[in-house]
Amino acid sequence: MENCSVPQKTIPLDLPSEAILAWEYGPYSQNDYGGMLLQGRCDIEAMKEAFRLAQQGRPTFHANLVHMPRGLWGGYAWRIQDRLNELEVRDFSRLERLPGDLDGWVYAQMAPLIETLPDLTVEFPVRPFLFVLPESRYILAMTIHHVVSDGGGYYEFMRELFRHYHRLVTGAEPAWADVAGLHAQAGKVEPVKPAGILNFAGTYIRQAIQYPGSKVAQFATSPSAPSGRILVRHIIDDPALQKALRDRARAAGGTLTDLMVAGSKLAIDEWNQSRNAPHDIMIHGIAVNQRLRRDPAETKDQGNPMSGIGIPSNSGHRRDPEALLGYIIEQRKLRLALGHDLTLAQISRAIMRASHLLPPRLRRWALRPIIDMKLSHFITNLGLIWPQVENGKFTGDSAIRRVGELDLLNMYSCVGTTEKNPQVLILRSFLGRLYMDMSYGRWGVNEADAKAFSQLVYDKVIGYL
Repeated sequence: MENCSVPQKTIPLDLPSEAILAWEYGPYSQNDYGGMLLQGRCDIEAMKEAFRLAQQGRPTFHANLVHMPRGLWGGYAWRIQDRLNELEVRDFSRLERLPGDLDGWVYAQMAPLIETLPDLTVEFPVRPFLFVLPESRYILAMTIHHVVSDGGGYYEFMRELFRHYHRLVTGAEPAWADVAGLHAQAGKVEPVKPAGILNFAGTYIRQAIQYPGSKVAQFATSPSAPSGRILVRHIIDDPALQKALRDRARAAGGTLTDLMVAGSKLAIDEWNQSRNAPHDIMIHGIAVNQRLRRDPAETKDQGNPMSGIGIPSNSGHRRDPEALLGYIIEQRKLRLALGHDLTLAQISRAIMRASHLLPPRLRRWALRPIIDMKLSHFITNLGLIWPQVENGKFTGDSAIRRVGELDLLNMYSCVGTTEKNPQVLILRSFLGRLYMDMSYGRWGVNEADAKAFSQLVYDKVIGYL
């Protein structure tokens, strides 16, 4: 990796990236990873070249600023031609057999890279790896700091990487060259209503003065408060079960995400009761990221701190699962109608712009309490990865299944958590599977509790059937 020369032109950091840097603090690194399991014949040199080409195009990186000599938001842009991380190949082909727990194996390889805060003044924010395994298996993985890409951007980037690789090894563009990175419920963008701003402010001011969000579920923590994350996954690969869950949500007038929110709230309530937690120590606000509800022209407003709606509830709502589901659907629709997620985006942008009046050393200190809102849970439904479209309609299948002579078999990922929100649930649909990936901060949750609570959320969701 070469030393970065100073570009002639200064490029300011965009607002979502400013929010990410203010959000990141202490052990709460927003350095994430994603990976794909491949099988077949892999041309390693072509894969290296494909990564170089995709990186040079950087189709979705929403931040160009890394080096910051003039303070948190000031500085100059890194340039691809000045600093490249080459694809690093790690050969494990001599292992006697494939690791039995590939999820855990991948995490063990990537954890040292994501559990420390990277120095963005000297480290390029994307680092790729190709793990060569027995039985013609490969794992293409990379760390991507959230300051340069969100989940949707990652899949756009991977599509470009695979497109270049396919062209290099076959000599032709793939049929899926223009497929979208993901498909989720976007909804149309509505103007922000004044009533929505007042309602939004009242809701989050009340939430801010409640018991600390990290205590909303009574997790046992380690006295040493270790840094790092715990990843727990549930994969639903039965199409009939997936359809049953979606049909159950639609029958109530909602979505699969609503069902996940309801199951999570039931899980939190039962968990707290089993630990004799104080009654209603918080209003159980669960944030649901509405990342795609944006003007298509404003593609940079993608960061989680820029969008999302909180759905509070009390013990009365949670006594009856059916009533709770109806309440969540009603409240989500109401908050979207009032423009809460758009209000959050507008308020966040205003706060970020106003922060430029502060000395650089005070900006992060002043902004973190506003950005790192207390939440009992955060749920993001990325939807279908690389959606296949036929006759203008989404088929529910993934368009990218084969790249060159490589078949895609599985996917891996782990996202960061924050001080006041140590639990994150990410939903993805890929290759006919529904992935429920739950990430926990070790400083707030121990491993046994993470596994038990994840299972409880899954059981409550399935319980709606």
